[in-house]
Amino acid sequence: MFSFRSTLSTRFTLAAACLGMAVVPGVGHAVGDPAAKSDGDKVLRICASTQNAPFSRSDASGFEDKIMTVVADAMGLKPVFVWSNRPQIYAVQEQLDQNQCDVVMGVDSGDTRVLTTVPVYRAGYVFITRADHDAITGFDDPKLKTAGHIAMSLHSPAQPVMVKEKIYYNNVPYLYSLIGFRSPRNEYADVSPNKIVSEVASGNAGVGIAFEPEVARYVHESNVKLRVTPIEDNQTGSDGRAIPQRFDEAMGVRKDDAPLRDALNKAIDASRSKIDAILHEEGFVSYPLNS
Repeated sequence: MFSFRSTLSTRFTLAAACLGMAVVPGVGHAVGDPAAKSDGDKVLRICASTQNAPFSRSDASGFEDKIMTVVADAMGLKPVFVWSNRPQIYAVQEQLDQNQCDVVMGVDSGDTRVLTTVPVYRAGYVFITRADHDAITGFDDPKLKTAGHIAMSLHSPAQPVMVKEKIYYNNVPYLYSLIGFRSPRNEYADVSPNKIVSEVASGNAGVGIAFEPEVARYVHESNVKLRVTPIEDNQTGSDGRAIPQRFDEAMGVRKDDAPLRDALNKAIDASRSKIDAILHEEGFVSYPLNS
């Protein structure tokens, strides 16, 4: 999914800034009636991307799709997924702000582009290694410097920490090879979560770094046994600035839609046990909220 998850940007906004966000609308097909309004027509219009697995899938089988369905049910509303064929990074500007849908899942708590709900879950970044290799214990682990290629997102909060440890720039040509050396200047380009996992499993990369919810499904499905090691949430960049590695994920609505935000908050709190079951099934560590 995306950009630095840090105090300076959300999952999507840094990557948007890299693009200059002079984007061209490209909304795809919808399930149900995207013109219907939430609540008034007893539906909840959910912004969703077909390019956002495993969070969202076109058959609504992504784990965040399941969470949205549970929350809509708690509100007494029918979930209507309004699909875009564009990456999820564009959901706020091209879908939510254009009134094509009313809520987007998977924004960081406090995302300034929207009104955010109470946190839905909290997760963090991890190191991925083959189980038959030594685990990586941190960015200062000497084994990371000799691990070979490191598969990761182009917009990862690992980047400034790796720069500090002098292990980032030598890895850049490899990272761009994973996206066919496409430039993200005029289009959103990033390394897919399943590619990160497959690179480690195949041995092409010695280590993977990823947001755990993005890769948990692929790690469990891998034919090669893999190890996942949580990254401690105490990282800093070269300038001493804190670089968070764990994030509260929430839902977002338009800034003038506080009533919907409040209704979602009540439904989220009422659905905690069902949400926890979905997260457990997906197979990643869900940390205490606001921790």
